[in-house]
Amino acid sequence: FTPWLGTVLVRAIRNQDILIYNPDSLFNNVVDLEELSRFVSCVIDTGISGFEAVNLGADEPLTIRKVVEMFLSLTGSNSKITEEAMTRRSFLINCAKVKSVFKFTPASTKSIIQRYVTGNLTELKGGKEAGR
Repeated sequence: FTPWLGTVLVRAIRNQDILIYNPDSLFNNVVDLEELSRFVSCVIDTGISGFEAVNLGADEPLTIRKVVEMFLSLTGSNSKITEEAMTRRSFLINCAKVKSVFKFTPASTKSIIQRYVTGNLTELKGGKEAGR
């Protein structure tokens, strides 16, 4: 199973068409190791004990279309984006509890995607297809 962002990155590098659904829906369902590390440090610094279930996603959502356009721009791809509506609704990760309880502000969707693409670009263009 390859995560959606990994598939988009590989297709962009190969200049293959990319099919997207609900292109105007907002997307923030992305977290990387840097964000997890920042969040864990923040939790430790708060001194909160016990258990708190939270959602962690990116701040400042982007549309699905804008996310894929970023991949094309950052990779220099000639891929074409094909858009299709879907009856299943998209969703956003609600980070309100992370912000209020832990005073943690996640990185923007844009900055996490930039890190993801630049962090994997050299490896993938070298012939490897394992995402980070």
